[in-house]
Amino acid sequence: MEEGWIAFFHQLRRYVEERDSERRRTLYLTGAAPAHVVSDTISGRLPGHD
Repeated sequence: MEEGWIAFFHQLRRYVEERDSERRRTLYLTGAAPAHVVSDTISGRLPGHD
């Protein structure tokens, strides 16, 4: 299990380092809607998503 976390953090570091110049945002959603409903609702409202 420890090796899995190590691999995860290496991938996360690489992702952050390679995309440092792009604007990032965090979405914090609460509620009881199924994932596909949430995805359909926000689709097209975020930059870079159609």
